[in-house]
Parts: sequence; C-alpha cells; structure tokens
Amino acid sequence: MDIKLEVNGASIAAYLALPSSEKGLGILLIQTWWDLIPFFSDLYNRLAQKGFVVQAPDLNKGGLVLTIEDTEARMNSRDSHFKGDAIMSAKDFLLSDPACLGQKLGKDNLCTN
Repeated sequence: MDIKLEVNGASIAAYLALPSSEKGLGILLIQTWWDLIPFFSDLYNRLAQKGFVVQAPDLNKGGLVLTIEDTEARMNSRDSHFKGDAIMSAKDFLLSDPACLGQKLGKDNLCTN
C-alpha cells in the first residue's frame, strides 16, 4: 500500500507491504535506481506473502524515470543528506509500526543495473 513519510518537513512517498497475518519481521528495502515502480511493488508484496513487513521509501521525491541516462542524472543530483534522513525516517516508521515484530530490521539495497 502507498504511504507517506515525513522527512525534514516534507512528505515523501513510500510503499508498505504487510503479510496476511498483519505481523512479521521488518525489512527496509532501498532501491538504487528505479524507485517505486510496479516491478518492485510486486517484489515487496511477494516478500509480505512470505511473512515479512516490507517498507520502501521513494528517495527521489516522486516522479518516474524510464531511461538509464535519466536515472543516472537524477542519482548524481540527489541530496545525500536528504537521502540519509529519508532512510532514517523509513526505519523509524517501520520500527514503530505495530505490525513489525522486534527492534531489528533486515535491509537490502536493490540494484538492477
């Protein structure tokens, strides 16, 4: 499901996938390039079907790029401090979600290039 996270006074999009049990171990997934495209939403939902609570923030503040060149340009212009703050906000949100069991998260950086 689409959710919003607060980061430095701004709202960013994120995706949250819950298991059918509505509780599970948390996984924070960071997309290297493509952000919240349907391919990744399907992956998050498949992980949730395996019993995980999965969250993925949109580190590029919205929009969809379709070429490698546009994605590289976006990544090179991205504010690394904002990116770090967004990841920390996503972590805090996930750990505070009652669906997430425990106080530790799995993390993965998804890279498709």
